[in-house]
Amino acid sequence: MSGRITLSIRRFTQCYMITANSEESIIASYYDIALKNGLGEFSNWEAGLRWLSQHEEEWIILYDNADDPDLDFGRFLPQSSHGNVIITSRNSSLKQISIKSKMLKDMEPEDGLQLLLKHAIKDHEATPEQKLTVSDIAAKLHYFALALVHAGSYISQQN
Repeated sequence: MSGRITLSIRRFTQCYMITANSEESIIASYYDIALKNGLGEFSNWEAGLRWLSQHEEEWIILYDNADDPDLDFGRFLPQSSHGNVIITSRNSSLKQISIKSKMLKDMEPEDGLQLLLKHAIKDHEATPEQKLTVSDIAAKLHYFALALVHAGSYISQQN
């Protein structure tokens, strides 16, 4: 996690990440939120959603992979003036449910190289030859963050 992200998260009292690729995974995540906040094992997923809507302190929730165009995503968003929501998606129609949306560009080559190096070579400084190889791999993966992390982890495990 970058320093800027770490610093920005510190201002929130609660931080949650929800895999939003299906209704089932969202519901399971809200149920976990209910349990983590002492709402009891007999509560349902809606208790977690209500808790976020009513929680008085500032929180942040990240919905990752909200790509399904058939998912009624709006029903899963907490209604709150003190919450912060980030949605990652390739579904451009989700812009309609947001006050503010931002299209993110691809990762810059240098950032992609650093991300891959961070996950591939953990115990020492990369040699110039390793940097050249990693740079080539990052370019072939089009600097896609998830692919870079997976490739880096694989490389690290092989060494």
